[in-house]
Amino acid sequence: MCLLPIGLLALATFQGPQEAEDSFFDWLDGARDEIAAGVEIPGVEFVYTVIRPPTLSARELQWMRERVENRPDDPELAVLRREEMRHRDGAEISERRFWYVSPRKWRLSADLTNNQYGIGRFDYGSDGEWWWELAEDFVARNSQELESGDRFASEEWGRVFTERVYGWLSQTDLPIREVEFDVVSDEDFERVHVTYTPRPGVEINEGFVFDPDYGTWRPEWVEFTRFPDGGDREGARRLFSDAEWDQVLGRNIARVVQEVHAAGQIVEETVYLDAKEHPASEIASLSSAPRAGSIDPLRGEIVVESDIAITPAGRRERSFDRVGQLISDISLAEDGRPRSGYMAALQTVAIVVLVGSGAYALWTRFRKGSP
Repeated sequence: MCLLPIGLLALATFQGPQEAEDSFFDWLDGARDEIAAGVEIPGVEFVYTVIRPPTLSARELQWMRERVENRPDDPELAVLRREEMRHRDGAEISERRFWYVSPRKWRLSADLTNNQYGIGRFDYGSDGEWWWELAEDFVARNSQELESGDRFASEEWGRVFTERVYGWLSQTDLPIREVEFDVVSDEDFERVHVTYTPRPGVEINEGFVFDPDYGTWRPEWVEFTRFPDGGDREGARRLFSDAEWDQVLGRNIARVVQEVHAAGQIVEETVYLDAKEHPASEIASLSSAPRAGSIDPLRGEIVVESDIAITPAGRRERSFDRVGQLISDISLAEDGRPRSGYMAALQTVAIVVLVGSGAYALWTRFRKGSP
């Protein structure tokens, strides 16, 4: 399995800015066409580590402690506890594996260290019939909100593949006339900068670099230069570095992605370790919805306190003791408690734990079709 580089442009540097501009926009057109068509990979596993170090200095931590310590309702208290943990125990580390065939056949597994919520692991997936979640003390399945699983898979696929290959501009439907374009006038004209407004009040700058070895462009950095509520999002950057050719993905792709606040501190670093081919049948087994008492191919026997299933008929909740013995089994009709409330709460936790709460977790709001 090997995807060909977009366009296979001439393996040479450019003689002037117009030649570079023509090359870039040819590449951009091809990238948008590929994204619109869907980049199909029969079966792939991404292995990567997400690292979230302390973002406050010792002095800043002390200032925050003095300001919010005796204010239990202060929203910055959660930030304080997170920073104290990271200063004491080290960075929060999320070791992830993402298996993907399609938005209806995928799984994301994360093993967490130094998580501020005390969560040690989290799994999400979809098998086409269920969109499901698995943690240390619960398992939940929903057959009514498969679109939520589709979006989650698309966002993670974008994180591990699309943005590292195509950047962000390629994922918008902005007409080229609405994009400010500048070729960096260095010796070879191999870098371009673009500025665009994907939504009112949001302005993004993005840098691309041409790789003559593979005859294609790739993203180098992206920056929020204007954001509706300002704050630390304005000036925040995502940097793509250590690009290498990946035989499985058929791309020259960034191995390290860093999110950097305007003040310069790294708030998150993602290190991509490997991409592996897997038979679609193997990923189908991994993506199969787990249930209390079942044997999961990755986590083993599922022993949880709660098993929740949401179907057209309503909601069923089963509770278990620590050894897996059934304590209660309650079914709620469709007109009972809201079917989606529990899943929505779990999704909120997962977004914070797995996606993060920084500026770039908000990018999906500005992509084509996002609210």
